Amino acid sequence: MDSAALRLQAGRVRPMLTLLAWSPVLMFFFMAVFHRRSALALAVWGISWTGGIAVLFFQTPVRVVFLAALDGFLVTVPLLLVVYGGVLLRRIVDARHVAAARHGNPY
Repeated sequence: MDSAALRLQAGRVRPMLTLLAWSPVLMFFFMAVFHRRSALALAVWGISWTGGIAVLFFQTPVRVVFLAALDGFLVTVPLLLVVYGGVLLRRIVDARHVAAARHGNPY
């Protein structure tokens, strides 16, 4: 669909585009629940599928899709560091408690 046709249809619900927009969520659900894919595999499939839909059906420029994916990655890195730090702290605390319990100290 060209941009003029999309402007003419502004305000109308377009079922095909709505279904396409929801397809990554449905794909994640089915791949995670029924095919038991890993998080890394879901991430690769998700970025590929979503980027392909954005470029092919919604006519989003490739540069915009790439920069949005890069921005999403960079925004996620601090959150990942906080989660990994929490897991590391939990393991250190558990190891100290186990070591203290072995020596007879009740914490």
